[in-house]
Amino acid sequence: MPATNSDWGGRTTGQMVVEVFPQQVKDKIILITGANPGGIGGSTATSLAVASPKLLILAGRGQARLAETIENIKKVNPAVTCKPLILDLSSQESCRKAAKEVMEASDVPHIDVLINNAGVMDIQERTLSPEGIEMQFATNHIGHFIFTNLIFPKVAAAAKTAIPGATRIINLSSRAVVYGPVRFSDYNFTKCEKDLPESDHMSKEVRAMWNEHEDKPYIPQAAYVHPGAVSTDLARHLDPEKLKAAIEGFKKTAPGMFWKDLEQGCSTTLVAALDPKNTKDDILWADCHVAGWAPEWSTDPGKAEQLWKLSEQLVGQEFSY
Repeated sequence: MPATNSDWGGRTTGQMVVEVFPQQVKDKIILITGANPGGIGGSTATSLAVASPKLLILAGRGQARLAETIENIKKVNPAVTCKPLILDLSSQESCRKAAKEVMEASDVPHIDVLINNAGVMDIQERTLSPEGIEMQFATNHIGHFIFTNLIFPKVAAAAKTAIPGATRIINLSSRAVVYGPVRFSDYNFTKCEKDLPESDHMSKEVRAMWNEHEDKPYIPQAAYVHPGAVSTDLARHLDPEKLKAAIEGFKKTAPGMFWKDLEQGCSTTLVAALDPKNTKDDILWADCHVAGWAPEWSTDPGKAEQLWKLSEQLVGQEFSY
Protein backbone atom coordinates (compact mmCIF):
# COMPACT_ATOMS: atom_id res chain seq x y z
CA MET A 1 0.00 0.00 0.00
CA PRO A 2 1.57 3.37 -1.00
CA ALA A 3 1.91 6.08 1.63
CA THR A 4 -0.77 8.78 1.82
CA ASN A 5 1.60 11.30 0.26
CA SER A 6 3.28 9.94 -2.87
CA ASP A 7 5.61 12.96 -2.95
CA TRP A 8 7.31 12.00 0.29
CA GLY A 9 10.79 10.53 0.15
CA GLY A 10 14.25 10.63 1.65
CA ARG A 11 14.19 14.40 2.21
CA THR A 12 10.83 14.44 3.99
CA THR A 13 11.10 15.56 7.60
CA GLY A 14 9.44 14.11 10.67
CA GLN A 15 7.56 17.33 11.37
CA MET A 16 6.11 17.28 7.84
CA VAL A 17 4.69 13.82 8.53
CA VAL A 18 3.27 14.71 11.94
CA GLU A 19 1.59 17.83 10.54
CA VAL A 20 -0.37 15.60 8.11
CA PHE A 21 -1.45 13.15 10.83
CA PRO A 22 -2.02 15.22 14.00
CA GLN A 23 -5.07 13.19 15.05
CA GLN A 24 -2.99 10.01 15.07
CA VAL A 25 -0.75 11.67 17.69
CA LYS A 26 -3.02 13.89 19.79
CA ASP A 27 -3.77 12.43 23.24
CA LYS A 28 -1.89 9.20 22.44
CA ILE A 29 0.61 7.43 24.70
CA ILE A 30 3.79 6.68 22.77
CA LEU A 31 6.91 4.84 23.98
CA ILE A 32 10.23 5.29 22.17
CA THR A 33 13.41 3.33 22.97
CA GLY A 34 16.76 5.01 22.42
CA ALA A 35 15.17 8.45 22.77
CA ASN A 36 18.47 10.28 23.04
CA PRO A 37 19.43 13.72 21.72
CA GLY A 38 21.61 13.47 18.63
CA GLY A 39 19.77 10.37 17.45
CA ILE A 40 16.69 9.34 15.50
CA GLY A 41 14.80 8.54 18.71
CA GLY A 42 15.18 12.04 20.11
CA SER A 43 14.20 13.58 16.80
CA THR A 44 11.16 11.28 16.59
CA ALA A 45 10.06 12.47 20.03
CA THR A 46 10.43 16.18 19.27
CA SER A 47 8.56 15.75 15.99
CA LEU A 48 5.66 14.01 17.78
CA ALA A 49 5.54 16.76 20.41
CA VAL A 50 4.20 19.20 17.83
CA ALA A 51 0.84 17.35 17.77
CA SER A 52 0.34 17.13 21.56
CA PRO A 53 0.53 13.45 22.53
CA LYS A 54 -0.89 12.65 25.96
CA LEU A 55 2.37 11.08 27.15
CA LEU A 56 5.79 10.40 25.66
CA ILE A 57 7.64 7.59 27.44
CA LEU A 58 11.31 8.07 26.62
CA ALA A 59 13.54 5.05 27.22
CA GLY A 60 17.32 5.20 27.34
CA ARG A 61 20.35 4.13 29.33
CA GLY A 62 21.08 7.42 31.07
CA GLN A 63 18.96 9.91 32.99
CA ALA A 64 21.02 12.91 31.88
CA ARG A 65 20.57 12.27 28.16
CA LEU A 66 16.86 11.62 28.56
CA ALA A 67 16.58 14.90 30.46
CA GLU A 68 18.19 16.65 27.51
CA THR A 69 15.64 15.13 25.14
CA ILE A 70 12.83 16.24 27.44
CA GLU A 71 14.27 19.75 27.45
CA ASN A 72 14.25 19.74 23.63
CA ILE A 73 10.62 18.54 23.64
CA LYS A 74 9.56 21.30 26.04
CA LYS A 75 11.03 23.87 23.65
CA VAL A 76 8.70 22.54 20.95
CA ASN A 77 5.63 22.09 23.15
CA PRO A 78 5.86 22.86 26.89
CA ALA A 79 2.52 21.15 27.55
CA VAL A 80 3.67 17.65 26.57
CA THR A 81 4.07 15.26 29.50
CA CYS A 82 7.24 13.18 29.34
CA LYS A 83 8.17 10.12 31.35
CA PRO A 84 11.83 8.98 31.38
CA LEU A 85 12.48 5.24 31.57
CA ILE A 86 15.91 3.78 32.26
CA LEU A 87 16.45 0.87 29.86
CA ASP A 88 19.69 -0.84 28.87
CA LEU A 89 18.66 -3.20 26.08
CA SER A 90 21.91 -5.15 26.26
CA SER A 91 20.88 -6.40 29.73
CA GLN A 92 17.90 -8.71 30.12
CA GLU A 93 17.74 -7.76 33.78
CA SER A 94 17.39 -4.10 32.83
CA CYS A 95 14.74 -4.97 30.22
CA ARG A 96 12.70 -6.87 32.80
CA LYS A 97 13.04 -4.07 35.36
CA ALA A 98 11.97 -1.40 32.86
CA ALA A 99 9.06 -3.51 31.63
CA LYS A 100 7.88 -4.03 35.23
CA GLU A 101 7.99 -0.27 35.79
CA VAL A 102 5.84 0.31 32.70
CA MET A 103 3.36 -2.41 33.63
CA GLU A 104 2.96 -1.06 37.15
CA ALA A 105 2.70 2.62 36.16
CA SER A 106 -0.77 3.97 36.88
CA ASP A 107 -0.21 6.85 34.44
CA VAL A 108 0.34 4.34 31.61
CA PRO A 109 -3.02 2.56 31.25
CA HIS A 110 -2.12 1.52 27.71
CA ILE A 111 0.43 2.14 24.94
CA ASP A 112 -0.90 3.35 21.58
CA VAL A 113 2.39 3.22 19.69
CA LEU A 114 5.65 1.49 20.60
CA ILE A 115 8.69 2.58 18.58
CA ASN A 116 11.65 0.25 19.06
CA ASN A 117 14.31 2.66 17.89
CA ALA A 118 17.43 1.97 20.00
CA GLY A 119 20.43 0.15 18.60
CA VAL A 120 24.19 -0.22 18.41
CA MET A 121 26.25 -0.72 15.28
CA ASP A 122 29.61 -2.11 14.17
CA ILE A 123 31.23 -2.72 17.55
CA GLN A 124 34.74 -3.40 16.37
CA GLU A 125 35.72 -6.10 18.83
CA ARG A 126 33.43 -9.02 19.59
CA THR A 127 31.69 -8.14 22.86
CA LEU A 128 29.17 -10.14 24.87
CA SER A 129 26.15 -9.00 26.84
CA PRO A 130 25.81 -9.90 30.55
CA GLU A 131 23.94 -13.02 29.40
CA GLY A 132 26.77 -13.99 27.03
CA ILE A 133 25.12 -12.97 23.75
CA GLU A 134 26.96 -11.06 21.00
CA MET A 135 26.33 -7.41 21.84
CA GLN A 136 24.72 -6.21 18.61
CA PHE A 137 22.27 -9.14 18.52
CA ALA A 138 21.63 -8.78 22.25
CA THR A 139 20.87 -5.06 22.05
CA ASN A 140 19.22 -4.63 18.68
CA HIS A 141 17.04 -7.73 18.76
CA ILE A 142 16.98 -9.75 21.99
CA GLY A 143 16.55 -6.74 24.29
CA HIS A 144 13.67 -5.41 22.24
CA PHE A 145 12.18 -8.90 21.99
CA ILE A 146 11.90 -9.38 25.73
CA PHE A 147 10.93 -5.77 26.53
CA THR A 148 8.20 -5.69 23.88
CA ASN A 149 6.71 -9.01 24.93
CA LEU A 150 6.67 -8.05 28.60
CA ILE A 151 4.82 -4.77 27.98
CA PHE A 152 2.61 -6.17 25.22
CA PRO A 153 -0.49 -6.37 27.47
CA LYS A 154 -0.57 -2.57 27.55
CA VAL A 155 -0.27 -2.40 23.76
CA ALA A 156 -3.12 -4.91 23.50
CA ALA A 157 -5.15 -2.78 25.91
CA ALA A 158 -4.89 0.19 23.54
CA ALA A 159 -5.97 -1.93 20.57
CA LYS A 160 -9.23 -2.93 22.29
CA THR A 161 -10.68 0.56 21.99
CA ALA A 162 -8.70 2.04 19.09
CA ILE A 163 -9.60 2.17 15.40
CA PRO A 164 -8.42 -1.17 13.91
CA GLY A 165 -4.81 -0.84 12.81
CA ALA A 166 -4.09 2.35 14.71
CA THR A 167 -2.22 0.64 17.56
CA ARG A 168 1.24 -0.17 16.25
CA ILE A 169 4.68 -1.54 17.08
CA ILE A 170 7.42 -0.11 14.86
CA ASN A 171 10.85 -1.76 14.78
CA LEU A 172 13.67 0.30 13.29
CA SER A 173 15.89 -1.98 11.27
CA SER A 174 18.49 -1.42 8.58
CA ARG A 175 19.19 -1.78 4.91
CA ALA A 176 21.96 -4.02 6.23
CA VAL A 177 19.33 -6.76 6.14
CA VAL A 178 20.53 -7.32 2.56
CA TYR A 179 23.98 -8.27 3.90
CA GLY A 180 22.74 -11.72 4.84
CA PRO A 181 20.26 -13.63 7.01
CA VAL A 182 20.42 -14.26 10.74
CA ARG A 183 23.38 -16.55 11.41
CA PHE A 184 21.28 -19.20 13.14
CA SER A 185 24.06 -21.77 13.18
CA ASP A 186 26.44 -19.38 14.98
CA TYR A 187 24.56 -16.35 16.35
CA ASN A 188 27.43 -15.58 18.74
CA PHE A 189 30.03 -15.38 15.95
CA THR A 190 32.52 -17.94 17.22
CA LYS A 191 33.19 -19.72 13.90
CA CYS A 192 34.70 -18.86 10.53
CA GLU A 193 32.41 -18.95 7.51
CA LYS A 194 34.14 -22.03 6.12
CA ASP A 195 32.66 -23.93 9.07
CA LEU A 196 29.11 -22.62 8.50
CA PRO A 197 26.39 -23.62 6.05
CA GLU A 198 26.43 -21.47 2.92
CA SER A 199 23.03 -20.03 3.86
CA ASP A 200 24.70 -18.23 6.80
CA HIS A 201 27.46 -16.58 4.75
CA MET A 202 27.92 -12.85 4.31
CA SER A 203 27.66 -11.75 0.67
CA LYS A 204 30.89 -11.27 -1.29
CA GLU A 205 29.73 -7.82 -2.40
CA VAL A 206 29.34 -6.64 1.18
CA ARG A 207 32.71 -8.09 2.15
CA ALA A 208 34.29 -6.08 -0.66
CA MET A 209 32.39 -2.90 0.31
CA TRP A 210 33.68 -3.09 3.89
CA ASN A 211 37.10 -4.47 2.93
CA GLU A 212 36.53 -7.59 5.02
CA HIS A 213 38.25 -10.33 3.03
CA GLU A 214 39.65 -12.41 5.88
CA ASP A 215 37.57 -15.39 6.99
CA LYS A 216 37.43 -14.68 10.71
CA PRO A 217 34.68 -15.46 13.25
CA TYR A 218 33.56 -11.93 14.06
CA ILE A 219 32.85 -9.35 11.37
CA PRO A 220 31.08 -6.24 12.74
CA GLN A 221 28.97 -5.63 9.64
CA ALA A 222 27.79 -9.24 9.55
CA ALA A 223 26.73 -9.10 13.18
CA TYR A 224 24.85 -5.84 12.67
CA VAL A 225 21.35 -6.81 11.80
CA HIS A 226 19.78 1.70 8.51
CA PRO A 227 16.43 3.86 7.95
CA GLY A 228 18.69 5.30 5.24
CA ALA A 229 22.11 6.72 5.89
CA VAL A 230 21.49 9.13 8.74
CA SER A 231 24.05 11.29 10.47
CA THR A 232 23.75 10.14 14.10
CA ASP A 233 26.07 8.92 16.84
CA LEU A 234 25.14 5.33 15.96
CA ALA A 235 28.30 5.18 13.85
CA ARG A 236 30.54 6.05 16.81
CA HIS A 237 32.17 2.58 16.84
CA LEU A 238 33.08 2.58 13.15
CA ASP A 239 36.63 2.67 11.85
CA PRO A 240 36.76 6.03 9.96
CA GLU A 241 38.70 4.57 7.02
CA LYS A 242 36.30 1.65 6.64
CA LEU A 243 33.35 4.03 6.82
CA LYS A 244 34.86 6.22 4.11
CA ALA A 245 35.41 3.22 1.84
CA ALA A 246 31.91 1.91 2.52
CA ILE A 247 30.37 5.28 1.63
CA GLU A 248 32.11 5.15 -1.74
CA GLY A 249 30.69 1.67 -2.20
CA PHE A 250 27.20 2.88 -1.32
CA LYS A 251 27.49 5.66 -3.90
CA LYS A 252 28.16 3.09 -6.61
CA THR A 253 25.31 0.76 -5.65
CA ALA A 254 22.87 3.54 -4.73
CA PRO A 255 23.74 6.65 -6.80
CA GLY A 256 21.03 8.79 -5.21
CA MET A 257 22.13 8.11 -1.64
CA PHE A 258 22.79 11.05 0.66
CA TRP A 259 23.31 11.51 4.39
CA LYS A 260 20.05 12.50 6.02
CA ASP A 261 19.84 14.90 8.92
CA LEU A 262 17.97 13.85 12.05
CA GLU A 263 14.68 15.40 10.96
CA GLN A 264 14.83 13.49 7.68
CA GLY A 265 16.02 10.39 9.47
CA CYS A 266 12.90 10.06 11.62
CA SER A 267 10.30 10.61 8.89
CA THR A 268 10.04 6.98 7.75
CA THR A 269 9.48 5.87 11.35
CA LEU A 270 6.63 8.33 11.65
CA VAL A 271 4.99 7.37 8.36
CA ALA A 272 5.05 3.72 9.46
CA ALA A 273 3.67 4.65 12.87
CA LEU A 274 0.97 7.12 11.85
CA ASP A 275 -0.27 6.79 8.27
CA PRO A 276 -3.80 5.30 8.46
CA LYS A 277 -3.41 3.79 4.97
CA ASN A 278 -0.79 1.32 6.20
CA THR A 279 -1.76 -2.35 6.39
CA LYS A 280 -0.35 -5.38 8.18
CA ASP A 281 1.26 -6.43 4.90
CA ASP A 282 3.38 -3.26 4.70
CA ILE A 283 6.29 -4.90 6.46
CA LEU A 284 9.46 -3.02 5.50
CA TRP A 285 9.68 0.73 4.88
CA ALA A 286 12.39 2.98 3.46
CA ASP A 287 12.33 6.67 2.53
CA CYS A 288 8.68 7.00 3.59
CA HIS A 289 7.44 4.21 1.30
CA VAL A 290 7.12 0.43 1.44
CA ALA A 291 10.51 -0.95 0.36
CA GLY A 292 10.54 -3.08 -2.75
CA TRP A 293 13.98 -4.53 -2.13
CA ALA A 294 13.37 -6.69 0.96
CA PRO A 295 15.42 -9.91 0.63
CA GLU A 296 13.49 -13.15 0.85
CA TRP A 297 14.91 -14.09 4.25
CA SER A 298 13.53 -10.90 5.82
CA THR A 299 9.92 -11.84 4.97
CA ASP A 300 10.15 -15.63 5.27
CA PRO A 301 7.58 -16.85 7.87
CA GLY A 302 9.69 -19.95 8.54
CA LYS A 303 12.76 -17.90 9.41
CA ALA A 304 10.61 -15.59 11.53
CA GLU A 305 9.39 -18.58 13.51
CA GLN A 306 12.95 -19.87 13.83
CA LEU A 307 14.09 -16.49 15.15
CA TRP A 308 11.17 -16.36 17.60
CA LYS A 309 12.08 -19.78 19.01
CA LEU A 310 15.77 -18.86 19.31
CA SER A 311 14.82 -15.61 21.04
CA GLU A 312 12.62 -17.42 23.55
CA GLN A 313 15.48 -19.82 24.23
CA LEU A 314 17.91 -16.96 24.86
CA VAL A 315 15.60 -15.12 27.26
CA GLY A 316 14.40 -18.28 28.99
CA GLN A 317 10.72 -17.50 28.54
CA GLU A 318 7.99 -18.42 26.06
CA PHE A 319 5.45 -15.97 24.69
CA SER A 320 2.29 -16.88 22.79
CA TYR A 321 -0.63 -14.77 21.53
